[in-house]
Amino acid sequence: MMEADKFQTAIIAELAALRYVVEQVGEIAYLAAAMRPERAAFMRQTARERLARDRFPGLEAVWSDHLGAEIVDGASAILTNIETALAESYLRAPPPTSE
Repeated sequence: MMEADKFQTAIIAELAALRYVVEQVGEIAYLAAAMRPERAAFMRQTARERLARDRFPGLEAVWSDHLGAEIVDGASAILTNIETALAESYLRAPPPTSE
């Protein structure tokens, strides 16, 4: 098992913090747009398909494919977390009142 040095640990912590903030901001934006979880799921799938087509010139094909797959998985995980938080927010929301 490889141990992380101080710099690697700081980078991992920074990326985890950024991911958390992006997910929170994403949930707020989706709620502000009154987006339903089904639409968020559609957007996540569209993002997966678009990102899967990206190529990285200058990298060997195998590394380009690997990098692309890692990006797809990372973005999909973030969007899935936003989608889940959105669905949970709608479940917790009080029913609308008619006046």
